[in-house]
Amino acid sequence: MRRYIKNFLRSRGVVEYSEQMIYMGSLKRDVPNLRLNNDRFMVAALRMLFDGELSNDEDKRSLNVILKHINNCGQVYNYNYNLNGLKLSELSNKYIDEIKLNSENDKERSAKTKRCNGNGYKIIPIYSFEEAKQYSKYTEWCVTKELDDFKDYTKCGNKLYFCLKDGFEQVQRNDDGAPLNEYGLSMLAVLVVYNGDLSIISTRYNHEHNGENNDNLITVEQLENVLDVNFYDIFKPYTTEEMDELGIILINQAQSLLDSGKEPSEVFETCYEFSEGFAVVFLNNKTNYIDTNHKLLLPNQWLDFCCNFKEGFGQVEIDHKWNFINANGELLSQNQWFDTCFSFSEGFAVVRLNNKYNFLKTNGELLSPNQWFDKIRDFEEGFAEVELNNKRYKINTKGELL
Repeated sequence: MRRYIKNFLRSRGVVEYSEQMIYMGSLKRDVPNLRLNNDRFMVAALRMLFDGELSNDEDKRSLNVILKHINNCGQVYNYNYNLNGLKLSELSNKYIDEIKLNSENDKERSAKTKRCNGNGYKIIPIYSFEEAKQYSKYTEWCVTKELDDFKDYTKCGNKLYFCLKDGFEQVQRNDDGAPLNEYGLSMLAVLVVYNGDLSIISTRYNHEHNGENNDNLITVEQLENVLDVNFYDIFKPYTTEEMDELGIILINQAQSLLDSGKEPSEVFETCYEFSEGFAVVFLNNKTNYIDTNHKLLLPNQWLDFCCNFKEGFGQVEIDHKWNFINANGELLSQNQWFDTCFSFSEGFAVVRLNNKYNFLKTNGELLSPNQWFDKIRDFEEGFAEVELNNKRYKINTKGELL
């Protein structure tokens, strides 16, 4: 399977091993159910990512729910590694009613099952990184080690719980039967999404021994059997009041809050100064632009990063690839994303792809489509300096080397 993943990434221009691991690691963090069945559907997720189907957190959450449903309903082997080439929207349309019905049935089942409320666990909601950090010496959970990881997992209203077995501090590590042995079950981390559904269960082993979202500890019922509690009674999502108190604003709430009269500083974590009519804003580790009327430039898609507008365009990043966007929210380069983009200067922008450089024109075309360069500098007074095979040249606005 690893061969299929590597071959797919190479076909999309991701050749370096380190860069491949960045893509896979990022997806596993945002779509944790990809770990089920030994990353069986990683190729499909990468394909959706590169085709723009996983452009926001809601899309990734949707894929995560679908993967769990396919696993729990025994339909894994009805699909190849590429999920038979189906788009996310096609999978969603196929399973949305089943998923909703199963969720309702599960809540009804849970409510009818009598539990003794305990089994020796203390279940603690974790509201801040400072609270999570207190347990860092007992486990390798990244949410207890790094603030950025805590923010990534708890973004968009996700609520984190720690389930601590009585005396967990004294349980010695023994890998026999891992990850669902005494050590692995002595500490559990549970993530609940804003609508109350279960997202992730991680044992004390974390990613070792398939300790996160293990096939035998992935459903609400499996968790209830371990803890001997009714999930929906204990693992509550954030209330509206809690989100307000914690300052949690969901991305899909941003525009309606602006429309209600709230200032950008009240909605976004950061709002930079306006440049050419647009300001960069940050919310839940994502970025966007707002105009002077406080309207989002991209109401249905948020970015990993973006830069101020200059000469009519802003640089945007999605999943480690860069492009430009104009004042209408349209991508400048429709068919090509780059490893790096620099701002426009005299109508040309430096772009980098596979460690080679070129200039991008304001119409989305490359200045030198048949020749990329080893080094390059911005245009000044109609000329730019380029380097090719250790020789330096001047290039003019027609793409002619001098």
